[in-house]
Amino acid sequence: MGSRKFIGIDIGGTSIKAALIGDAATVERRVAVPTPATGDAARMADQLSALVDELRGGARQRIDAVGVGVPGIVDEKRGGTRAAVNLRIPADAPLRGLLEDALGIPVFLGHDMRMFTIAETRLGAGRDFRDLIAASIGSGIGIGIMIGGEIYTRSTGDWGHVTIDYQGAPCGCGGRGCLEAMASGPAIARAARQRARVEATSLGSSAEIARVTAEDVFRAAREGDAMCKDVVRNAAEALGAGIATLFALLNPQALIIGGGVAEGWDVLFPLLCESLSTRAPLFPDAASRVVRAALGRNAGCIGAALFAEEKLGGSTGVREA
Repeated sequence: MGSRKFIGIDIGGTSIKAALIGDAATVERRVAVPTPATGDAARMADQLSALVDELRGGARQRIDAVGVGVPGIVDEKRGGTRAAVNLRIPADAPLRGLLEDALGIPVFLGHDMRMFTIAETRLGAGRDFRDLIAASIGSGIGIGIMIGGEIYTRSTGDWGHVTIDYQGAPCGCGGRGCLEAMASGPAIARAARQRARVEATSLGSSAEIARVTAEDVFRAAREGDAMCKDVVRNAAEALGAGIATLFALLNPQALIIGGGVAEGWDVLFPLLCESLSTRAPLFPDAASRVVRAALGRNAGCIGAALFAEEKLGGSTGVREA
């Protein structure tokens, strides 16, 4: 990035993360706030503008551009989303234009999974591969795809809305049995809360159970809670089915998994390997090709900043197709 500075913003269903990125893609400062439960594009733009100002600091240091990663089906030319299940603003809202007007600097908006993939392929777990899938599992579930060293930009990335069980639970997209409804962070927490009503668990009182998160479920499973471990096992089975489909279609060199659910890797991954051993029989080495993302919670922000640099005329070292 030379001496230029960029801000990367990663808008998720649960939180908005932003980071000031400097030389060598180093994170100089970062901030996170909850994603608003309700609101419109103008309110969202105001909140993002406030985050940028906070990262600039009192000296209001120069920022060359801002990159923003958003979930859903993204219209980069118009600078908004056409559909976003986990983003609570109207479709087709001109988010980029509103933010540019507020900040007075260039803003570049793109799919959040594209940002995640840019970061992991340039600086993270995907550096040694030319054909890979980068998956983020958190409030939502999505993927980015690299083929022959080029990030494929036509994909919507909505792996979470692939049907795993056509008679399964309703999903926020309006469908049923989607992977996201079975293996996302909220899905894991919801399954644990439902089962805790009738099964023994260490999750605590009724009031505590009502506030349970996926992180709590992984912690309890790690400590020997049988019900929580079974909840994680069911999520791993669904993920195994989804991953088997990806391997059958694309046969990647590697599948990189990040996002909030990956924080439970030590519990999740062994169960995922068990699932893949039966669900991906044509790919006996599938589990060995599944790797944990390297950049943690910063990946989306770093990728968004790299994306902004590329759009401004720099080079991320990652080609797009």
